[in-house]
Amino acid sequence: MFENIVFTPEGIAAIAGVIMVVVFAYVPKLRTAYAKLASHVKALIMVGLIALTAAVIWLLSAYSIIQTDTPVTWQLYVALVLSVLKTYAPAYLLTPKTVDVQNAVARRDATMLKLLK
Repeated sequence: MFENIVFTPEGIAAIAGVIMVVVFAYVPKLRTAYAKLASHVKALIMVGLIALTAAVIWLLSAYSIIQTDTPVTWQLYVALVLSVLKTYAPAYLLTPKTVDVQNAVARRDATMLKLLK
């Protein structure tokens, strides 16, 4: 059924970026745990996940598990990272923040203010 479908690695990366947003926005315990983290920790986690996602797609392309129409080079890896980034960031901003996430962020901010005083 899917034998003749040729995916672009960038398209797969874009889909993966949206899936990451959905997972971090709608998995209940994960979304509150993630919301409690400091912004720089969240950024490091996302950079790591984006790099890992791009690496997995790049490796799947390199070993012809995913049929692609572009050669597998280091430039493709950079393009994949940018592709995941350009879909993840806007999708994350458009995702509604649920009440439990808002409460977790408020508790985190209150704790940080107490530590600064």
